[in-house]
Amino acid sequence: MSGVVVEQFKGDLRDLMPLFQLSTGCDKPAIEKLIRIEETKGTEYGVIRLGGQAVGFIGIYIDENLGVRELEQCQVIDLAVLPEFQGKGFSRLLMDWAVNKVKAAGERIIWLYTGAASERNVAVYTKLGFELKAVMPDFWGEGEGKAWFRLEIGAPQPDNGIENS
Repeated sequence: MSGVVVEQFKGDLRDLMPLFQLSTGCDKPAIEKLIRIEETKGTEYGVIRLGGQAVGFIGIYIDENLGVRELEQCQVIDLAVLPEFQGKGFSRLLMDWAVNKVKAAGERIIWLYTGAASERNVAVYTKLGFELKAVMPDFWGEGEGKAWFRLEIGAPQPDNGIENS
C-alpha cells in the first residue's frame, strides 16, 4: 500500500460509474440523478487510482451554511472499493481523507448510513471507528432498513484490518 494516496476528484463524476454502482446498488439513471444532486450540494469526492484506474472513492458532504449545520452535519455519501482491491486498507485511507476534510472545516462529527442488512458494511464502519446509533426502516421506499452511524472526530480510532464497504 506504500505510495497509495487519495486525491481530490476533479473530473466528471460519471467516470466513476462502476464505483457508484458498487456503493449504491442503483442503476445508471438513478446514479446520474444522484450525481446531479451531489454536484448541486457540493459533495466532494476523493479517489484512489492505481495504474490510472479509479479503484476506490469516498464522497463527503460538508454543509457550508453555518447556521444549518446542526440539522445537516457532515455526512459520508458514498464509499466503495472495487472487489479485487478490497482488504488492502483502502477504505481506511479514503475515510482518513474525509476526516481530514471535516477537521479542516472545523467540524468534529460525521454521519453516514448504510443498508442495515449488510453485515459487511456494518463491520467495516465499526472498524473505521463509527458508532451504530440507530437502525430504522427504509423511509424512502420499500428497500431494506438503514443503519445510521456516527463518528466523533478526536475519539480513539481502532487500528485493525479493514475490509471494503
